[in-house]
Amino acid sequence: MSAQTFSIGAEDEVTTSSVKIRNIPNSIVQSIDGKNITGYELGPYLKFRIGSLYIKPKFLISYQSGIVQTIYPDQHEADVSMTLTRLDIPVLVGLKVLGPLSVEAGPVYNRILTVTKGFNGNNISMEAGGMGYRVGANAQLGFIGLNVAYQGVKNNSSS
Repeated sequence: MSAQTFSIGAEDEVTTSSVKIRNIPNSIVQSIDGKNITGYELGPYLKFRIGSLYIKPKFLISYQSGIVQTIYPDQHEADVSMTLTRLDIPVLVGLKVLGPLSVEAGPVYNRILTVTKGFNGNNISMEAGGMGYRVGANAQLGFIGLNVAYQGVKNNSSS
């Protein structure tokens, strides 16, 4: 059995995502949908290795922006610019599968730091924190790591 190894690093990631806000109580807005919301994440991570397994908590600041479509009960639509800044804390468990390739997955806590709240004169507020998950793959090439991941997170909204 290999000895436990500890490392520290930093990540800078390019992101693309979608936004869906539905079932907004006491609101004129029926839903908000956005695709191709782009941005970046950056921050430190820790990595604890035991053989081919590892645990990797990350502390990432995420910034995203893009155009979302606001849909009203009468079905008319309006495009609105939206920005979102949040703290993501994924705790991933990884398995080295072949050479530099690993698969990893785990829970994610996110905390919204700033978000667009005004949508064509209608204000929407969102719960600051939510839980989700992240699943992905990693290729570690020396000190450079390439990640591909899918993250799902749920936050509730109110008018």
